[in-house]
Amino acid sequence: MDDKIIPLGSFVPYFYSPDNDSFSMQIGGTVYEVTTHFDTEGRETVLKQFRDLLLELQNI
Repeated sequence: MDDKIIPLGSFVPYFYSPDNDSFSMQIGGTVYEVTTHFDTEGRETVLKQFRDLLLELQNI
């Protein structure tokens, strides 16, 4: 899999919230609360981290 840069807005166009570090979303009958933390010194994007986690799960 190659590392292509995909604009974040392609995936989450409805959750831009620069002053807030969490948001909630209802899917079906379940409400999910998502809390975020960003490391300004980080070297990986969140999408790359998710991709790596998913690939790791495929190997289990």
